[in-house]
Parts: sequence; structure tokens; C-alpha cells
Amino acid sequence: MKRVKIIKSGLMTSIQDEGRNGFAYYAIPKSGYIQPSKAQLANFLVGNPKENAVIECILIPPHLSFLDDMNIAITGDNFNFTIAGKKVKHNKTIYVQKGDVLKGSPQKNAHVAYISLQGKITAQEHYGSSSTYVNAKLGGMAGQTLLKNDVIHIVNKQINLINRKVKEDHNLSTTNKVKFYKGPEYHFLSDKTKEDLYTSVFTLSASSNRMGARLEGKRLNTTKGQLKYSVPVLPGFIQLPPSGQPIVVLNDGQTTGGYPRIGYIGTADIEKFIGIGKLIKFLSSQ
Repeated sequence: MKRVKIIKSGLMTSIQDEGRNGFAYYAIPKSGYIQPSKAQLANFLVGNPKENAVIECILIPPHLSFLDDMNIAITGDNFNFTIAGKKVKHNKTIYVQKGDVLKGSPQKNAHVAYISLQGKITAQEHYGSSSTYVNAKLGGMAGQTLLKNDVIHIVNKQINLINRKVKEDHNLSTTNKVKFYKGPEYHFLSDKTKEDLYTSVFTLSASSNRMGARLEGKRLNTTKGQLKYSVPVLPGFIQLPPSGQPIVVLNDGQTTGGYPRIGYIGTADIEKFIGIGKLIKFLSSQ
């Protein structure tokens, strides 16, 4: 059994795996990795099955103390992680020794990163997944984000020698355009607002979280106000609240909502959307 201690928790640091599928009917969201390709890459780099749980870091990264020797890997955005003051490279297997401390710091345009630990993280499982869903206290460690002094246990009695790396790729795409599909209430928008939607740029707000990505940009207005009843929503749906600033439903988002669903982003484009972060432009799918 290997161990990692949380010295500083960061902002929304949690244990996530592939998530829970098929439970939206029961108001249980999928949860799981926000950027699956990055999490799966982190697992590959330490020789884990791609679906293993990893540590997901959002906006403000954690500080970790390694209580045993082990292999780790870091993927995703650059939070300037260091060990003993030396910068740690992304996208490669990293051997850490007992007593090493991994530190990260918030960086401009850095949103999500993943830390994989060789072996299987011991965490609570609910509905076939150990992904943390704070609102219902499911998965992870007591169903909450990682806290100072928490100790993560990893089932891996010995170190499996491995040395993998891939080419650095800090961006999921070289374009800032995300394909926009019309939602059930797209007709709530006036022709002028539809034009604004496709010609304006949006930035991911710092108030975003795993429930939803709040966008900042030109105010979008509806001609029919708000819905008078709740409707189903899934990750990728774009809701328009009275503020006129769109919200993109993410992995921990509620399964029903009362805001007009003006559009949605395809599953394959959600992590690209998160990776862009700023100056996002919506490209009509038609």
C-alpha cells in the first residue's frame, strides 16, 4: 500500500474516474473526468488501466507529500508543478521518493490538470464509480473534495519500473472555435441575438465549477423569457439564465433545469471547450 498526503488542498481537487453512466433518470449526474483524454493519458504514463481514478485539479492545484516511493504522471494544463524547487515535466512518467513534495500554483489560462498514481486509488464507490460528487457525498473520500491532511492510499505494493512520455501538447486544439448545435429552446433567441451568438467571443468565468462553465461575453437575450417548468439537461447543454450569460452544463451538473436550453456542445468538444478557456467562438453546426 502506497500513500500520498494532502498538504494543501487546492480549490476543487478531487478523485475522479470515468464516472457513472445511466443514472440521470434518478437525478444522479455522470461526474467523472472533465477532460477524459488527459486523464486517460495520465493513467497510460504510469501503466494503469485507462479507467483508473486519478486526482483532478481545477484552477488552484494542491500540494502533495509522498509518504512512499512511487511513479506518478501529470497531464493537462501547466500549473507550474515543482518538486524540491525543480520544475516537473508534464506527459511523462515521474519517479518520486518518500518525502518528496509536489507543489503547484495557479497560472493564467490554466484550468484543469490530472495527477495519476501508479496503482489503484482506494476510494469509496457508489453506483459503480469512485468519482467524487460533492452534492450527494458520493465517491472519493467521504464524498468531498480532497482536504488538508487527507491521506490517499494506493494499492500497489511494489514499484513497477516504467518510463513513458509523449510529446508535449498544452492545447487540445489550435482553434478557439467550438461547434454549436441548436437546442430545444434555440427559437427563444431573436435573429439579432443569434447573430451575436456566432460573432461574439466568450471567456470561461473564474466562478465556473464542475457543475457548470459560466461564460462571460456579450449579453444574450431571449424573446420569450424563461421556462415555466423544469426540463432535462445533460453535460454539454448550454443554458441561458436571466443574466444573459450562458452556462454550459458539466459533469456534476443537475439533470433537470429551468433555464432555456439554447444549444449544446457535442461530447467530443466539451474538453476542447474547457481547454480553450478564453476567446471562445461558437461555430454553427449548420
